[in-house]
Amino acid sequence: MNVFSEDGTFLRSWEMEKIDMPHGTRVHVPAGKTAADAQIWVTDVGSGPWGHTVKAFNRNGTLLLILGTPGKAGTGRSPVQFDQPADVAFGAVGEMFVVDGDGGMNNRLLKFSPDYKLEWVSGGKGNNTGEFYIPHSVEVDMFGQVWVADRANNRTQVFHGGQQPKFIGEWTSCFKGDGPYSVR
Repeated sequence: MNVFSEDGTFLRSWEMEKIDMPHGTRVHVPAGKTAADAQIWVTDVGSGPWGHTVKAFNRNGTLLLILGTPGKAGTGRSPVQFDQPADVAFGAVGEMFVVDGDGGMNNRLLKFSPDYKLEWVSGGKGNNTGEFYIPHSVEVDMFGQVWVADRANNRTQVFHGGQQPKFIGEWTSCFKGDGPYSVR
């Protein structure tokens, strides 16, 4: 992991010994904290001893937290056992959303509380409303709506991210060939 200044000057790099294959990254400053307390979240889609996890690091690269069991791909039966988690996003009060299944079995959207307790799981493999096939990216907008790039279904789905996910709509006609890779 490489760290650059705001003007693009290389500052340092981290050791990657606890990451098999980084896929998505997100910087998150927890509520009530400053940029000095920023967490760097990394989704790890690797199949090695550290893969199939979502990890938080501090600004210096110290591992703070691992969600999932390193090296164990999920089957969909265990809610917090990931299978190629692709991306994370954070809502206004610190709730975290994870899309899980970048080519893996799970194909789902998960919501965690600000203290990283699982609140709900939604989805499954398919092309019906609320189902996913390779959920690749997630974003939360200023209204608390959760946007998911549903890559292999060539669409973006949008949900209310409250106590339970509620489908709002989808966009399909704007994608030709490959589906959306990102919703940022």
